[in-house]
Amino acid sequence: MFGGALAAAVEALRGNASSRPGVASPTTAPGDVSAVLPELERFVEKQRGLRFTTPVRADLLDDAAFTDRLRQVNSRDADPARTTASQVSLTALGLLPPGTDLQAQTDRLLGATVLGYYDPKTKALVVRGSRATPGVRATLAHELTHALQDQHFNLDRPDLDRALDESSLAFSGLAEGDAELVRSAYELTFSPSELSAADRETSSGAIPDVPPVLLQMVAFPYSAGPKFVGDLMQAGGRARVDAAFAAPPTSTEQLIDPARYLAGEAPKPVPVPAGDGPKADEGVLGELGLRLALGPAIDQRTVTIATNGWGGDRYVAWRDGARSCLRDTVVMDSARDTDELRQALRAWSRNAKAATKAATKAAEVSIDADTAAGITFTACQ
Repeated sequence: MFGGALAAAVEALRGNASSRPGVASPTTAPGDVSAVLPELERFVEKQRGLRFTTPVRADLLDDAAFTDRLRQVNSRDADPARTTASQVSLTALGLLPPGTDLQAQTDRLLGATVLGYYDPKTKALVVRGSRATPGVRATLAHELTHALQDQHFNLDRPDLDRALDESSLAFSGLAEGDAELVRSAYELTFSPSELSAADRETSSGAIPDVPPVLLQMVAFPYSAGPKFVGDLMQAGGRARVDAAFAAPPTSTEQLIDPARYLAGEAPKPVPVPAGDGPKADEGVLGELGLRLALGPAIDQRTVTIATNGWGGDRYVAWRDGARSCLRDTVVMDSARDTDELRQALRAWSRNAKAATKAATKAAEVSIDADTAAGITFTACQ
């Protein structure tokens, strides 16, 4: 589901600490980025318990050149066919207004919110500007962690990005969580004035007017990743985190509930349901996808209860004239989990019908099958 433009966006941001609104603006008397890199590299090495094997190249670009480079990276990594497929699925679930250009919206989001990123393909650290403001230094601590990860564990994993599951997003959660913890540790060395300056830098700009699902998807690895990596640290220290790069999480459920990853609980295999037209997309919604789909229709507490206990799912999407449709079969961990999801799907269906009668745009939702093999529902918009 979250392939194409979204997968490319998350991959582009896999080395980016500042996918937060705002761009760097001088708030103190900063030095040059090149001058602070050696100190930052030593901090990252000490924090992660690893050494850089080769020097990290830093490309310091002005605003226009940085935005152009980032757009090139996203275009390089994007798969137009998968972007179109993702657009059909997200539209069917009511997460994108019909006719939305997913790639264009993703480009808007990235161009407005990124301070810097590490590119695993070119091995370059790309920074917006050359002034080492507090916000930029914190970003560099995050970015250098990605460079260190890449040198030891390899961040460029196209097989994950091609997979029709949540492997790519889950791996991003591991990488971003690790880098965010290093960033947080570095920010603890700031004076109160530096910390305030860094906060102002990363909150000074307006959030782009893009569909909320884009913000939610790009933010997820940064919000769920730190707790996931923190739990790994508690379970086995740095060695446990390092081992996770060899056997990374494969689902958003494992990021949301790290105990499931630590227990080796993998997603259950689920057959792809049949669609009612030529296949436009297929994949896995996962716990996060279900939360995003249910979120606009029912309260957050009910959504959380209904999606906890996700065991596995598979969906297929197709076009039905001017409409986009998606059918998903979900298997939960227990009968109680299944009942909680059933109630949430029924509430989604009722609320969607009410919204349609009120002339509000919403997906039409129906439960097609409810058996021991799983619950199958269809959403169309």
